[in-house]
Parts: sequence; C-alpha cells; structure tokens
Amino acid sequence: MVDPTRFTLDQEPAYKNAGADTIGGDIDLTSMTLQKMQERPSVLVGIIIHEIGHQLNINRGYLSLRSDWLTLGHWPEIYSIRAKKPSDTSFNELTREVYEEIPVFQKVGIVSKCAMANADEDFAESIAAYILIPEEFKRISPEKFAYIGKKVFSPRN
Repeated sequence: MVDPTRFTLDQEPAYKNAGADTIGGDIDLTSMTLQKMQERPSVLVGIIIHEIGHQLNINRGYLSLRSDWLTLGHWPEIYSIRAKKPSDTSFNELTREVYEEIPVFQKVGIVSKCAMANADEDFAESIAAYILIPEEFKRISPEKFAYIGKKVFSPRN
C-alpha cells in the first residue's frame, strides 16, 4: 500500500520540498520505467488523483470555469498578464515571468508548477492536494480547501 504522507512535492515557494515536478501531473509516463514507478509509487498515485480531479471538475459542471473559482485563484489578473506576453513564449518562461511580475501566486495557494498553467490544472492539482496533503493544503489556501470540500466532497442532496 502507498503511504500518501510520504508524497513529495516540487520546489514551490509554498512547500520548499524537493521531489516530483507536480503533485499530480506533468510527468511523462512513457519515460518512467517500471522500476522507477515501483520505487516512487506515490508519484503514480498523485498522477491518478490529479486525473480524477479533472473528471470531478467535469462531473460537477466545470467548476474551474466558474467565476468563484477563477476569483479564488486570481486567474483574471494572471490571464491578463499572460495575454501581454509573446505567443511563442515557452510555458516555463511564461510561468517564471508571470510569477515574478505578479506576486499573487505567493498569496493564493498555487500548489505546484502544473497548477500555475491555468485554472483547470489549478483545480486538478488542488483536488490532489486536498486528498494527499490536506493539512498542508488547508494551511496554504484555506479558501480553496473549503471550496473543494464544499463543491466536490460534500454530500449532495
């Protein structure tokens, strides 16, 4: 059995831990050998939970596109800054530039590099954080933690 408490995160300002590139995604499974997967099964678990997060998003009516989620993540401001960048800017360069230009990433509980891509990836990574590292996620972003709990994991009537 995989121990989710042993899951490692990337080197985000919020975590400062070395480990996987993301909580859930951005790992090329085709380049991962069976041995590597067996050595770090928590990475594979994170990927699966991240992908389930996308499905939960879809099944709940694309929560990541709703104004309340976009506002929580300051996505309108982030998208506005990104729109001013050249279209051929690489994702890594764009992320770094936007991150440096707008300190909002340090304020809104972006949980991984993958979550910085867009509101949809932010949502999927937040689902993974909610499941795998709930106390840390609650500390980093109590608003997103509460939102995920209410909109995704609360019993429906």
